[in-house]
Amino acid sequence: MMREDLSCNALFWLMSKLVNFMAAGDEISTGSSGVSYVGVTQRTLLDYWHSLNKQFEVWHNGLPITFQPSARVEPSQQPSHLKAGNHFMFTEIWYSIPMCASIMQIYHMGQILLHMNKPHESTQGGSTVCARLNSYQSVLVACQKHSRDIVGISLARTDDAVRIHSIQPLFTAGQCLSDASERQVVLNLLRDVEADVGWSTDYRVRQLLEQWQWQDQEAMVT
Repeated sequence: MMREDLSCNALFWLMSKLVNFMAAGDEISTGSSGVSYVGVTQRTLLDYWHSLNKQFEVWHNGLPITFQPSARVEPSQQPSHLKAGNHFMFTEIWYSIPMCASIMQIYHMGQILLHMNKPHESTQGGSTVCARLNSYQSVLVACQKHSRDIVGISLARTDDAVRIHSIQPLFTAGQCLSDASERQVVLNLLRDVEADVGWSTDYRVRQLLEQWQWQDQEAMVT
């Protein structure tokens, strides 16, 4: 197998572990003592989270060079005729191999899910209000960075196969972005997939509109 194939398989293995971790967390109910009713402490969950985070880091650091972007087009370098739309606020991220572009979108989605599902530090004197607030803010910054990378990859005129696999990453990214113009770009990308490729994305568009509470403003995004 090519190194790219092995890297892809390893990422899907890590994503499966992440999904299992998220699903297990849904089954755990924590009492006031900080110990769950099934005997798993908050510290145990946090330690496993750090282990999983380290595994993603090792995977990313070991990627072959083909997973590095072949070009990054900053907004200031994009052709003037493209700046009439909203997408000029994003950096376009280009990859030489379509598979690598798709896998990196999935990686960024995995990072968003990993950060969003990080267990809290102990509330029994283990952290201050300021520390908790800083933790929440760092999670938001990280998730929005990964979200913009997902959008940037989609803006780089990827091929049809990459666009089909970008639907879930774009949907995840859209949930993290708060700026109306950035959200508009996500909606446009999702709708373009259905218009150009024929793969249904309207259900994801509707879900985003509902989560953003844009039902009454739908006219502005159609």
